[in-house]
Amino acid sequence: MFDPLVVYEPRPSRKVVATHVEAIAPARPLSPQDQAALAALAARASRLTPERLDELAAMAAVVSGDRGQAGPEVTRRVLGVARWVLGGR
Repeated sequence: MFDPLVVYEPRPSRKVVATHVEAIAPARPLSPQDQAALAALAARASRLTPERLDELAAMAAVVSGDRGQAGPEVTRRVLGVARWVLGGR
């Protein structure tokens, strides 16, 4: 008898990569810790599911002026601030 074979087919997702977003100046001054957190988020963005990326970006949304908001557009703006922090001005 043969064991069942499981085939995984990844679904295309709307991955947002920090290098593909426009740099945006932060809505407020950023501490070195804030800058490091944004850089870390940008570095991990391509490896996260879109849902998890939106969740993490919502926690950092204050840097883009989107406090209390979430979703793909907020994520794009937060990653835009990350790009600004990383020198993409």
